[in-house]
Amino acid sequence: MSQSDKPNWWRGIDIPGLLGCVVLVFMTYGIFWYYTEAIKGTFDIDAEAPKRASLIWTEAK
Repeated sequence: MSQSDKPNWWRGIDIPGLLGCVVLVFMTYGIFWYYTEAIKGTFDIDAEAPKRASLIWTEAK
């Protein structure tokens, strides 16, 4: 068994490609989630953010 006798699938895996695939999946999921939330009309994070931030700030004091 020499070093070049690795299985074929191992030689085909490249780490940057694998990382890019994972990033692509997460991006697709994020976009899909964003649009489903927007369609449902429950996407009011921007409206609630200042209230939440001030609430956290007052509790942190």
